[in-house]
Amino acid sequence: MRLIRHLNEDSWFEEADNAIAMIKEDCRPILKEIKKAKRLIWRGAKIQNSLITRRRTRMNRKPLNTNIEIHEILDQLFKKKFGWRARSQSITGTSNEDSALMFGDRPYLLFPIGEYDVIWRKNIGDFIQVIPLWVEDFFEMKAGKSKNDIRRIIEIWSRGILKGIDADDPDVEKILLVKIKKDLEYEVSKCTSGKLSQALKGRHELMFKCKEYYLVEGNMQEALEAEFNL
Repeated sequence: MRLIRHLNEDSWFEEADNAIAMIKEDCRPILKEIKKAKRLIWRGAKIQNSLITRRRTRMNRKPLNTNIEIHEILDQLFKKKFGWRARSQSITGTSNEDSALMFGDRPYLLFPIGEYDVIWRKNIGDFIQVIPLWVEDFFEMKAGKSKNDIRRIIEIWSRGILKGIDADDPDVEKILLVKIKKDLEYEVSKCTSGKLSQALKGRHELMFKCKEYYLVEGNMQEALEAEFNL
């Protein structure tokens, strides 16, 4: 049994050394920011079968919990401001391991490969947090998944954000859509592109644009922190 344990440990250390070598060779741009911030990047994901896994970023990611119309509006607004569709063309991460655990079976360390872009919003751990509840209710109604109709939505929010909007206006749906796009555009305008080392110092959702990335087992944390002096 001791011999088997010893062989398994040797195998793990060999895999770990290979993983570190791959990261050092392929992830130089992101490593500069990680070393500057002294923070690693985490991502929740399904259980992987190896210590390090290389994956391609999907360019047509579909939302799990966000209405598809909201997703598409946000994509248009991100493209308008930053030049790419950050909701469907990104791989997301965070500097907080606990936050990552909320979005997958297990938290993994994330390393974008090669050049990358990143967008983030200060003090926001999940960008979906900024979507107003009435906006979600409106699109759920349009999809036939809400008990409320437009009149009820306006009634609920008439003393606040929807004050002054007439539920009997024949163009009320168009009026609400214009307001939604304006409000969401404001939220997107508060996002930052780049400055990753700054973003890593808080609990921010990080939207990375990269062709490929590595997912690394969380039990590599100590070895990576030692290797990169974090």
